[in-house]
Amino acid sequence: MRGLSNRYLVKLGALLIFGATVRAGAVEQGPPPNALILFGANWCAPCLAELRDLPAWGTAMAPALVLIAWTEGQPPMLWRQWPGNARLLAPGEAAPLLGQIGGKTAGLPYVALLDAEGKLCAELRGKLNPARLEAMKARCRAS
Repeated sequence: MRGLSNRYLVKLGALLIFGATVRAGAVEQGPPPNALILFGANWCAPCLAELRDLPAWGTAMAPALVLIAWTEGQPPMLWRQWPGNARLLAPGEAAPLLGQIGGKTAGLPYVALLDAEGKLCAELRGKLNPARLEAMKARCRAS
């Protein structure tokens, strides 16, 4: 690896760590149905806390997808095992996805839950917890 710049090595490391989960163009066909979307950034402490709970969100949403839509850079690896139903969106996909679902937020964390047609049915501005996720699911069932 001699002669490679530090910037290149960091990107290569990120590819090795996240390579199996990054799906460029994952939302090109539109938002997936019944998905939970966690919008966040590395500077957002509550967003990082949500990542620590990613295995729980994967279990709570299975078999539906949990999308990690980071607004800048790559999220740190804060869990030991990536849930099978979780996907990390490629850089640059978070903002277009927010536009596609019609979400409006002035800050992070922002959590969106989509219905069976891929439309926004519940949203949360703040840190997700199990009770809040159940309330979001109830709102979606009621709509």
